Amino acid sequence: MNSDELLRLRAEIDALDEKLLSVLAARFEVTTRVGKLKAQNGIAAVDPSREAELERMVRARAGKLDLNPDFAWKVFRLVIDETVENHKRAR
Repeated sequence: MNSDELLRLRAEIDALDEKLLSVLAARFEVTTRVGKLKAQNGIAAVDPSREAELERMVRARAGKLDLNPDFAWKVFRLVIDETVENHKRAR
C-alpha cells in the first residue's frame, strides 16, 4: 500500500465532502424560503407530485452517472424528509 497515495485520496474525499456539505447548506437555505412562502400562502408542507417528479429525476440522473439509483433516492429521501420537517416548523 502506498501511504502517500492513500493520503492524497483521503484529502480528495475530504474536499468533496466539504463541497457536498456546502451544497446541502445552500439547498436548505432555498428550501427554507420555499417553506416560508408555503406557510404564508397556506400551501401544504408536502407536495406528493413534486416528490414523485424529483424521484424520477434523481433515479434517471443517478443511472446516467453510474450511481445506484436506489442509493441516490435514499439520500434524497432523507433530504426531503428534513425539508418537510423544516416546513412544518416554519408554520
